[in-house]
Amino acid sequence: FDGALDLDVTMIWYPSGAPQVKAAVDEGAWDIGGAGVVPNILGGPQGIMGIGISMDQSATNQLVGNGAGVELWPPESAEGIPIVVSPNSTGDFVVQACLKSQGFNIDNVEFIYEQQQAGCIEAMSPDGNGTARANLGGLWAPNTYKFLETVDGAETICTGASVYAKVTGGHMARRAFTEEKPRVVAKVLAGWLRAVEFIKEDGNKNEVLDFMTEFFSDNGVD
Repeated sequence: FDGALDLDVTMIWYPSGAPQVKAAVDEGAWDIGGAGVVPNILGGPQGIMGIGISMDQSATNQLVGNGAGVELWPPESAEGIPIVVSPNSTGDFVVQACLKSQGFNIDNVEFIYEQQQAGCIEAMSPDGNGTARANLGGLWAPNTYKFLETVDGAETICTGASVYAKVTGGHMARRAFTEEKPRVVAKVLAGWLRAVEFIKEDGNKNEVLDFMTEFFSDNGVD
């Protein structure tokens, strides 16, 4: 719908919300974006405005484990057990909520901070000797799907939805850009709403599934 709304859109992708916010604050690298609610909130004092709630991501932000992690859960204590997460992300928030639901003290947890595919999935993937840097970690879709498909014995252990940790996605924009071009920001949100209505229309199901298949393929998910 960008053409119909007279928008010339260039898409930029980031491995998670924290470096995305940093790029906007430090370099003005993008004007309008989408990420989880945690980077949206953390970006607020830095000149990033939350301009809309996009979706409920509670079920697709997850604490997952490889085979050894599944056997380990729940441990008697979280002390000394490495858990890999993407820092300052919705995944980080959900992992902490899952740990707290078991009564664990977050201060005792050994967090390994990595980005998703090249970091978290790699850290939880056993080597030739069956050993991984971490057996538990935080992922979100579609990285969760890739992990569950490619690592033997991998399972979802806990989700934001299962521990009542509400996680939304959010639209955000640089405050300076929003103040300069409020109508452009409104058009982008209008385009999003049109796309949501398109997805929900039963007659568009096959076309939507084609888009999804292409998207997941680009992310290495079958």
